Amino acid sequence: TPIFSPGGSKWDIRQKVWDYIEEKNLANFPRPVHNRIPNFKGAFAACAKVLELQAFIHTSEVKVDPDKPLEGARLAVLQVALQCWEKNKVPRSRVPQAGLHDFLLNF
Repeated sequence: TPIFSPGGSKWDIRQKVWDYIEEKNLANFPRPVHNRIPNFKGAFAACAKVLELQAFIHTSEVKVDPDKPLEGARLAVLQVALQCWEKNKVPRSRVPQAGLHDFLLNF
């Protein structure tokens, strides 16, 4: 039996996906998953794979939203930014007084 009926609205599909994720216990904190991007189990490991994508390898800018399931992607991008920063030996005097964290977020 199909989960989605033809002609279902985007809202109907989202509701069924959220219900399924909750019913099968497929999400981590924050719960419940309704009305948000679900932090599904395995999201952190999946995000780490962004470093393998050709699109990531060949880009000069990356935007990662602040949602919990994207935390792994944010950390992976920050690690690459830190490696680039260290490799290019940016003088410490150029790092703002706010600290490395703020510097990398604006990198």
